[in-house]
Amino acid sequence: MRRLLLFVSGALLYLALLALNQWCLEPGSAESAQSALQRWRTLPGANVPHPLGSAAHAQLGEALERHFQALPLERAHQKTAAGLTNFALRRAGTSALPPVVLMAHWDSVAAGPGAADDGAGMSVLLELAERCAKNEAAPLRSTIFLATDGEERGLLGAKAFFEEHPWARDGGVLINLEARGTSGPVFLFETIGNQRALIATAQPALPFPAAFSLAAEIYERMPNDTDLSVFRADPRWHGCNLAFIRGLEHYHTAQDNAENLSGASVAHMLESAEGLLEAWQREAHTPQGREPAPHTSLWGRVLLWWPARANLPLALTLCVFAVLMLRSAWRAWLGGWLALACAALLGWLCQRMGLESGVVIAALGLVASLAALEARAAVALLAQLTLLSALWLPAALPQAALPLLAALLGEALRRILGRESGLWWLLPLAVVGMAANAPFLLALEWVQGSASGVAQAVIAGLVGLPWAYFTHTTLYTPAKPPSTASPRAGHLSGP
Repeated sequence: MRRLLLFVSGALLYLALLALNQWCLEPGSAESAQSALQRWRTLPGANVPHPLGSAAHAQLGEALERHFQALPLERAHQKTAAGLTNFALRRAGTSALPPVVLMAHWDSVAAGPGAADDGAGMSVLLELAERCAKNEAAPLRSTIFLATDGEERGLLGAKAFFEEHPWARDGGVLINLEARGTSGPVFLFETIGNQRALIATAQPALPFPAAFSLAAEIYERMPNDTDLSVFRADPRWHGCNLAFIRGLEHYHTAQDNAENLSGASVAHMLESAEGLLEAWQREAHTPQGREPAPHTSLWGRVLLWWPARANLPLALTLCVFAVLMLRSAWRAWLGGWLALACAALLGWLCQRMGLESGVVIAALGLVASLAALEARAAVALLAQLTLLSALWLPAALPQAALPLLAALLGEALRRILGRESGLWWLLPLAVVGMAANAPFLLALEWVQGSASGVAQAVIAGLVGLPWAYFTHTTLYTPAKPPSTASPRAGHLSGP
């Protein structure tokens, strides 16, 4: 019964921390975005479907041209024979450094008005272009505001700008604004070029960061593209993608409208884009080459990252400490490998049932189960995951290494205090582990939908509970010492 109570308590703690992290990742007030949204919504054609070639598209294009003519910025609009119009404005910088480009697309799908995709991005672009025009101090880097056309027809406007526009010759830094839903926090979900330079610049610039390096690995395997994809292969270009993804059921439908669009999400996009734009406007260093940087956000307040060359030394150091701590507990390592095999099998079964994120939920469910019942199993399993991540999937290293660090500290504290393993020491592991994995878990839940997320959690719990009980009773329960009963009272022993 005690073990069952520990497991239930651990599950409740897991859910409470997930809810806490979701609250931390919630975007703030919508007030700062009201003027930006209102500016976009007053343009003729913006509130109805405006796909390329439609009457509403032509009407909105004329309105945008009039709006941009009123701004004291250099204009170099691009019109093609296919009927595309890219609106490009530039604020000249004081140096010859490659420009920073803020980009969004102004067309929509035929199925809906695109209030989020990409009305939200266009609202932010118009707002920041106006602020830049009013700023008397010239930036160090030239700043380009690019509203592309034909994104929904195959990234046509971005391709035309990349291949033909004179402002694209020198490359630069891109900030692309997108949406794959109608609410939620704005994720920095993809980078191109030098990831280390981009994340290092983003760290102090994002007021409420939501990012994890594993997102880019997942996105590359999805059949989706944004305008940023056009620039990916060119070494002159470096950039990042910003988007909110909750409310996926509204994506590319008539429900992508003003009523369902979260003003708080647009405000978060505005704050994030402005922070990145201002940081790159004054950045004197130009990124070179391609260098990954594992990273994750914690509680929506801290963006933690390290250079890729530190991956293997970090993983080996943590694993050495784990080995020293578990040098006599060989069964813990065996249990860790068995847990990984069980998680892989469960993940495969979930995928067969159409629950694509089941492997992650299952693995974390097993880790939580083992940690609640036996400290050594958690340390061993996390050490194995950390080493595997460093060798084969470095982008996932923060999701394993940070919980392992917390587990080692928790186990060290347990030994110092001379306590038995149990839930009391699990708090640092749970807090840090959930903080490192929350952006990933919440993104999966929002993409898959709440019902799918609940189903996966139930499956992981049902499998994790018997697995944890089995491993504890078969691998970790020490043998009882032989009985050393004292002689009965009144019975004298002797020859």
